[in-house]
Parts: sequence; C-alpha cells; structure tokens
Amino acid sequence: MKTWMITILLGATVLHAHNVDRKLITDTADEEPSLKDFLEQVGYDNENTVTFPKLSWKHIPTLLKIARSKEVLHEFPSNPFSSQSQSQCREGIVALWLIEGIRKKEKGGYPSLNPLLHPRKKYKHQEDQDWETISTQYHQRAYCLYQKWWREHGSVSEAEAAKIDPLKGSPISWY
Repeated sequence: MKTWMITILLGATVLHAHNVDRKLITDTADEEPSLKDFLEQVGYDNENTVTFPKLSWKHIPTLLKIARSKEVLHEFPSNPFSSQSQSQCREGIVALWLIEGIRKKEKGGYPSLNPLLHPRKKYKHQEDQDWETISTQYHQRAYCLYQKWWREHGSVSEAEAAKIDPLKGSPISWY
C-alpha cells in the first residue's frame, strides 16, 4: 500500500512539473520578439549586409507581432541606395516595411527607399515636421491595414496576396 501511494505521489509530482515547464514555454512564446533577435535568427547582419534580408511569407506572422512595437531603433535594415539619411525608426514601422519587402519580393529587394510612412499628398500642418515624426503618426493606421490584409489574404496563394497593396485606398504610402 505504501509503495502504491509513493508511486501516485511521484507520478503527480512529475506530471505537475511537466505542466509547469510547458506553461513557461508557452508564456515565453507569446511574448513579442525583438526585431534584432528575429533578424539574427534569420541570419541577417545589419552591419555587413547591403541586401534586403532573406525573408519569406512564413515570417509575416512574427513580423506582425513585432509591428506593434513603438520602441525606437537606431540600427535597422535600410536601403543603401537612398539619399535620405535616417538615424532612427520605430521597430514596428521597420517590421511593416520588411513585410512590404516580402510582398514586393518579385520586384526585387527593398520595398521603398526608406522605412518611412508618409501621406500620399502633402498636408500644410505637416510642413514643419521631420519625416520620422510624420511616419510615427501613421504607424498605428498602417499596422491595422497590414493586419487586415494578412487576415483577409494570408491564406491565399503568395502570388495572389502579393498583388494586393495593404495601403491602397488609404492616405498612406512608403517613402
């Protein structure tokens, strides 16, 4: 009888320990990854690379999680052919820009000159603001548009989804 009770207690302890470990893994999997960590995982070295990161459609869900971030980065992928210097950018805007690069992949690399969102037409009240400030103002709206695009088109073929511009019909475009 004692042996039987000890076996049950040991079994319950092992089962409980297993559930605790599993919960910790699940909790950390739900955390927002950082763009830097994500790019390292896909083998992108920002300092020594002048090409667009090697990303594919399977990376879009992770990039959409990162796209919520308002953290300001001072190192991030950028188009080496742009004459516009950009010293900082929100992590989330860079993530959206990378998604746009995946979407436009067949057109060759970078989706635009810079990871900057700007209005399709100039607004007088924005004339005295710098590009990064203006871009930040459009971050949340662009994020919502990319979320909607992915929800509606993420399960169709890549070729079909790539034809649909998430920003079409909005007052926003990429620089």
